[in-house]
Amino acid sequence: MNMKRRIFGLLLAICIAGGLLPVSTMPVAEAAGHTVTIGGKEFITDSSGIMAYRYNNDAYDDYTFDIYGKFGGEWKQTTYDSSGYYTYIKIADSSKFVQAVSSVDNGYTISDTGLNVGIDFAFTNSGKTLQICYTVANTSNETVTFSLGTGSDVQIGADDAAGISLFDNHGGFKMVSAKSSDQSSNGEYAQFNFFGRGYEGVTAVDNFWYGPYSSDDNFYWGGNKESAVFYTDDQRVPYERMDSACSWNWIDETIEAEGSKTYSVLIGIGGAESENAAQSSGISSSNGEISLELTSPVSGPDAFKVYVDGTDAENALTNGTDYTIENPTSNNPVIKFTDTAGLTCKSVIKVKIDGINELVEIANNIPCSYIYTANGTVITGECVCGKETVVSVFAPTSVIYDGTEKNAVLNTDNWTLKNEVPSIQYGETDDRTNVTDKPITASVTVGADNNVATASVTYTILPADLSEVTVKQTGTLTANGSAQTPTVSADAVSVNSQPVTFTYSKEEKGTYGADVPAFTEAGDHTVYFKAFAPNHKDTTGSFTVTIGEQKSNETVVPTEPTEPTAPSEPDDTSKPSEPSKPDDNKDNPDTGADNPQTGDSSNLALWFVLLFAAAGGLTATTIVIRKRKAE
Repeated sequence: MNMKRRIFGLLLAICIAGGLLPVSTMPVAEAAGHTVTIGGKEFITDSSGIMAYRYNNDAYDDYTFDIYGKFGGEWKQTTYDSSGYYTYIKIADSSKFVQAVSSVDNGYTISDTGLNVGIDFAFTNSGKTLQICYTVANTSNETVTFSLGTGSDVQIGADDAAGISLFDNHGGFKMVSAKSSDQSSNGEYAQFNFFGRGYEGVTAVDNFWYGPYSSDDNFYWGGNKESAVFYTDDQRVPYERMDSACSWNWIDETIEAEGSKTYSVLIGIGGAESENAAQSSGISSSNGEISLELTSPVSGPDAFKVYVDGTDAENALTNGTDYTIENPTSNNPVIKFTDTAGLTCKSVIKVKIDGINELVEIANNIPCSYIYTANGTVITGECVCGKETVVSVFAPTSVIYDGTEKNAVLNTDNWTLKNEVPSIQYGETDDRTNVTDKPITASVTVGADNNVATASVTYTILPADLSEVTVKQTGTLTANGSAQTPTVSADAVSVNSQPVTFTYSKEEKGTYGADVPAFTEAGDHTVYFKAFAPNHKDTTGSFTVTIGEQKSNETVVPTEPTEPTAPSEPDDTSKPSEPSKPDDNKDNPDTGADNPQTGDSSNLALWFVLLFAAAGGLTATTIVIRKRKAE
C-alpha cells in the first residue's frame, strides 16, 4: 500500500507539472486522503472540502468518473443523474471507450491499440479546482497516433439546461445554474468552470466544445466551439432551454514505442467570478514574456535555445533580436519576446535548456489576429491558426409600422472577441419609427487601420393596415325635388391611434373631397371613399346612399317659387254651341225625381227681354255717334 501511495504521489507531481516548465507560480496540490458520502456514494475530497471525485467503477455506472463541488454549504453535481464523464481514445476513425481507472491500479488497457490510459486526480488552487490527469502509455513496439477526448451530459446543481458561456480569455467556459435551489444566501448561483488552455496545471486542449447533449459518440470530437454562447440567461427564453453538454480533446497525438505522455485539465465549482480560481500561465501576446522556474540555475543566456514551429536550426530564434533573457543565471529566468519573433496564436514555442533533456513547450495564449472581409451583411475574420470569427447584421424581423423603433439585429453568436463586440451604426437622419421615403441603413464596422471591413443592411419601414373600416349612411332621405346630402358615419382603427381621414367621390376615379356628395333623384346611389392615416396604407371602398320615393298623398311644398308656363293654344278654335236650357220642372232623367228648388222663383224670360232691349239701345247710340263724327 505504501508503494502505491509513493507511485501515486509521483504521478500527481507529473500531472501537476503537465509540462512543468514553464510556470510562473506552481499550484499547490494536495493528495487525496478524505472521504465524504454524497447521495449514498463515497467520494474522495481534500481538507478544504470544496471539490470531490469518484471512480464509478462498476458496470451500472459505466466505469466513468464523476465530480462534485460544494457551494452554499451543499454538494452540487456536475453530470446528469451523476452518470459521470466518459473518456474515449480514437485511432484513425475508430473510437474506443476508456474505463476510468487510476494509474495506481495500472490504468485501463485498450484492446488492439497498444495503449494504456490511467486517469488520476489532484486538488489544486487551495482545493478550489480539481485536476484531471490522463497518463497515456504506449506498451507496443510501434509509434501510435491517437486522439483523446472526454465529454459528458453536464449540469450544475439542479440545472440540466444551464447556460454556458466562454471565459474572457477564451481558455475555458463556465456554466451557471438558474435554479433557485442553487442560489446562495448572498444571491449568487452555483457555477461550473472548465479550464482548458493557458492555466497552470493544464495541457492546452486542441478543442473544447459545449452545446446541446447528444448520445452520439461523435460529440466527444466536437470542433472548437469556443466562440459560441449556449443559451445564457440574457439570451434564451424558457422553451429554448436545452440539455447542456460539453467535451474536450487532444487531436492526433503521437507516442513513440514504449513511451508515455500526460494531459490535464482543471474543473472547479464556485459562485460568481469563480472562474478566477485557476492561475494563468504561458505567453499572452506576440511580444509577451514567460517566467521559468528551474530547480538548478544555468550558466547564462547561451544555455537557452528558443524554437518556433519546429526544432530544426531554421526554426531557432535569435537571442538579442527575437527575444532577451532576464536573470539568466537565477532559478527564475524570464524570456521576453519582441515583435521580430513573429509569434502568432498558431506558434508552437519550445525552449531547450542545457541540462534538461526534454524541450519545454510554452503555453501559447496569444489571441487570434484576424484579417477581415465583408460580404453583404456578414463580416468574417480569419486567423492564421484556422479559427474564424463572424458577425452579421440583419433587418428587423418585422418592419411594419407599429409605433416602436425598428432596430437592426446584430448576430454575434460566432464572434469570438467578446471584449470587442461591434455595435450597429445608423445614418444621422434615419427615422426608425415612422414610414418615410428614405430607407434606413444599418452598418457594422470592425478592424482598424488597413484591416477594416463594413457590413450593412438597408430596410424600409412599411405602412400598417387600417382595420375595422366602416362607412355607411345614417338616417333616411325622401325625394323632394332638391339635392340632398346624406349624413354618414365613418370609422376605422389605426395603429398607435393615428388620426384617420375620410374623403368621398361620386366616381371611383374621380375627385375626392371631405364632403359627401349630394343627390336629388330617388333611388340607390354609390359613393366611393378613401381612408388614410399617417404610417398606414390608404384604404378604399364604397357604400350606398338611398333616397326614398315621394308618397301620393303628400303635399310637396317647393323650396323656391317657379315661373308659370305660357298657356297653350287650343287645338279646336270653333265657337262652342249654346247649351240647351234646362227644364226646371222636368224630372231628373237619371233618378226620375223632381229637380231640387234653388229658392229663386223669378221669371227668367223677363230678364232676357230687358237684356236684349239694352243691347239694342247701346247699338243705336253707337251708330248716331259715328254719323256725327263722319259729318
